[in-house]
Amino acid sequence: MMAIIDILPSNLSGNVMELGCGWGHLIPMLREKYPDNKIEFWERSPIPATFTRVVYGIDVKRKDFFDANFSNAELIICYLFPGAMKRIETDIIPQLPKGCWVLTHTFSLSGRKPVQVIKADDLYKTPVYLYQIL
Repeated sequence: MMAIIDILPSNLSGNVMELGCGWGHLIPMLREKYPDNKIEFWERSPIPATFTRVVYGIDVKRKDFFDANFSNAELIICYLFPGAMKRIETDIIPQLPKGCWVLTHTFSLSGRKPVQVIKADDLYKTPVYLYQIL
């Protein structure tokens, strides 16, 4: 978790979107880092979405984030399986505004060079990638 805090960009003015928020582990950190930004949390799985909604008192969007509006996005965060990451590359990246940041955990975006890569302080030294859409 500390690796993600360390790599998050500062001074954002647009929306933050966590695609697949699961059990909500990043919610407190994102709220603290971006108190003035609109943050959207997306999770299709009903049990984690309900848990997150109840524990953190937030609106979790239970829709397919591939249908989301990314026009005001300034930071996208995703920790998804490789098949979904490929769809992020083909379906979402082309919609993102110039300058938008994309943070991925574990799985990189193929064919793109990250601005920064750090290793988490966990057993696996899990990589966290930060990209910027140019």
